[in-house]
Amino acid sequence: MADGQQGDGKDNAIPPQETTLSSVVAAVVASFAKGRASADLATVRLARQYQKHELLRGVPVPRLRLNKVSVSVPLVVTGIHPGSAFRVASTEHVVDAVWAAVVQTVDGWDGIAEPSGGPLSTRDSKPEDPTSALEDGSDARTYLRGLWTVLRIIRWALRGNAKPAAKRPDGEQSASHEGESAEKAGAGEMELRTRLTVEYDRILGPWQQPTEQDNIDPATDIDIEDQMRAATVRVLRNFIVRRRTARREQKLDGTNELLTRYFDFALGDTQATVRFARDETEAAEMANLLCNALPALMSVAGDTALANCIAKPTTPPDLTIEAPTANVNTSASAATITRINLLMSEHGVEWVSESGDGDEKVWRLLPE
Repeated sequence: MADGQQGDGKDNAIPPQETTLSSVVAAVVASFAKGRASADLATVRLARQYQKHELLRGVPVPRLRLNKVSVSVPLVVTGIHPGSAFRVASTEHVVDAVWAAVVQTVDGWDGIAEPSGGPLSTRDSKPEDPTSALEDGSDARTYLRGLWTVLRIIRWALRGNAKPAAKRPDGEQSASHEGESAEKAGAGEMELRTRLTVEYDRILGPWQQPTEQDNIDPATDIDIEDQMRAATVRVLRNFIVRRRTARREQKLDGTNELLTRYFDFALGDTQATVRFARDETEAAEMANLLCNALPALMSVAGDTALANCIAKPTTPPDLTIEAPTANVNTSASAATITRINLLMSEHGVEWVSESGDGDEKVWRLLPE
């Protein structure tokens, strides 16, 4: 699909007035699930009544369970819908969507306040041991500033305006600095777009020219989505790592070794040993925010690629049928009626609370 837009879904579409086997099976399963939910609500009402009754309070509250349900559905097969192949979006469409998501995320970093403390410098630690400032919580504020500096470097590499523009003595902005800012922003965007385009062309290219042998296996477009997400995360991560390597090689402001370590923390490659005092809850929350910023950026970019790479998903084959009993009895003989026997077993899930940080409870949906 050249323009990368969503397909209208009309090709090989099933007319809305026709009934399909998949819709009947879905309706049967959904109906039993709703029935179970209604039964559970009735059990809750009974439980409240039992609680109020002095004699019933010690009696078990009845609850219906559907262990196995067998359903026989008569129907007449009227046709076969062959299904249709998926269509991939254009590489340009996906690159634009991912870049927009990246921009929105990194621009949001401007709302993260600069941590208090002096400027980041190797003077904050022993030159021969860049991790010494992080041991035993001895310099937690330096740790925060290091993580914050990493985010500013990445935002500067992508957007070009993470650092304030230079000021002339008359207070006006330096024109040369503005030009340099725009040039660097364009280079960062161009580099990321180019590398994403190469990866996306490799994955989407073979599917962008439809043929008579189009694959209508839904597993194929799911596999493409997974590949696109993984490729996006890999490209963005490598982009960030190259910024880390450049800082180390350029030895900017004497911060290269310590800042490299903060890059490792922000990327999740190294776990910090910083411990905050109990009265430093705000600092601990900021550390968590700063540490999660880069993984969150890569996750958002990957999810955006996954959501935009398939313009039209696979439509699997299906049977068109006559399902209402009255229609089957009047329009078909016993020889033409197909009987579908469904055997369903109940496997429920339930909300379970687990202890979180402090007194907080975390609720998870788990199998019974």
